[in-house]
Amino acid sequence: MSVLRLVRELVLSVVLALVLFVVMDSITARSHVDGPSMQPNLQSGQVLLISRLGISGITGEAYAAAHGEPITSGDGWLPPRGAIVTFVHPNDPSEVLVKRVIGLPGEEISIDYGVVYIDNRRLNEPYVVNNDKYTMMPFRIPEDTIFVMGDNRPSSGDSRLFGPVPRANLLGVVLLRYWPLPDFRWMLTNPY
Repeated sequence: MSVLRLVRELVLSVVLALVLFVVMDSITARSHVDGPSMQPNLQSGQVLLISRLGISGITGEAYAAAHGEPITSGDGWLPPRGAIVTFVHPNDPSEVLVKRVIGLPGEEISIDYGVVYIDNRRLNEPYVVNNDKYTMMPFRIPEDTIFVMGDNRPSSGDSRLFGPVPRANLLGVVLLRYWPLPDFRWMLTNPY
C-alpha cells in the first residue's frame, strides 16, 4: 500500500469520525443527576444520556411504540406521562433539572395526601417509593406545558412548587443511565 493511499484512508477515517461525533453530539446530550429527588430510580452522581430528538418526535415514536400511548399535543411532540426528562428550571435559567412527566396539557391534576389524580382517576405510580402528604387542589395544565415531579416526593422541588414546565424549557428525554457502569440501564422503555 502506498503512503499516499494510507494518508488518504487515515484522513477519510478522521473525517468520518468527526462527522459521526458532530451528528451524535447534536442529537444527544449528557446530564448528571444532582440530589435525591429521583431516588431510588436515579442516584446523585449518575450520568444520563439524553435524546434531544425526543422533543422533535423521533424518541416519542419509539416511546409510544413501547408504551402504546398517544403523545402528541398541539402542533408538536411532548414527552408522555412516565418519561424522565431534563429541562431548564422555569424560574432559574441556570439550573437544569431531571424529573418525571406526571401530567400532560389539558389534563386536570390534583393531589390528595400524596396520591396523584389525573382527570379524577388515581395515577398508578410504581416508581414512587417515598411518598409525602402533599395536597393540591384540582388544576388544569395549560397547553404546551407538562407537570413534572420527582420520584422521591418529600425531597423534590418540582411542578408542585414552580408550576408546569413550558415546552420551550425541555432539553430532552432520558434514554439511558450509563455511569457508573454497574448502574447502566436503558431508561426509555422502562423508566423506573
